Amino acid sequence: MKSINEVELDPNEILRKYPAELWGVDEYLWLVNNIKKIDEANLESYAKVFRSYWGVHTSTESIARGIKKARNDDGATFKDICEVLSEKSLEKVTASKILGVLDPERYPIWDSAVSEVLKIGNPTGSFDIKLNTAHKTYKELIDNYDQALKPEPSPLCNKLIDAFNEKFKSYPDIENMSNMKKVDFFIWASIFPILK
Repeated sequence: MKSINEVELDPNEILRKYPAELWGVDEYLWLVNNIKKIDEANLESYAKVFRSYWGVHTSTESIARGIKKARNDDGATFKDICEVLSEKSLEKVTASKILGVLDPERYPIWDSAVSEVLKIGNPTGSFDIKLNTAHKTYKELIDNYDQALKPEPSPLCNKLIDAFNEKFKSYPDIENMSNMKKVDFFIWASIFPILK
């Protein structure tokens, strides 16, 4: 896995390409601000919004189960959430997004953009082998972010965070967004073309 500190990201170039409304910051903040508040009766409705925002293929019902497991079990791991989401296919992206929304200071997103930028391969083998490999890789991804952001952000991360804060300074609650997610937004935007 490539270190976040070794990635070449130009925040000014990325911000120039992507108008603020394409970043989905309002929707993301709504998900973060409501994941712990939403009651059980409305969890599937929340899961529909979650599914739509992230564009994941995991069923709404599975997402609701994953969120419930993550909220109700403080010790729930990435592996536990993957197992709740599906017994047949590895739903590592959805699991990381559930954890990343529930506790964005602690858990990074692991999607195709992160995999491409940080050179993370997909696990292969039986479901159990893929699950165990993904769990180990996710721990390494957490360590990678921790090394880049803690105790103080690296020069690259500082540059990204400062540019993000400046671009979105008028957004309510922007100061509450985790630095990890701000860096993740740049990783995502560096890979994907602008949607029209």
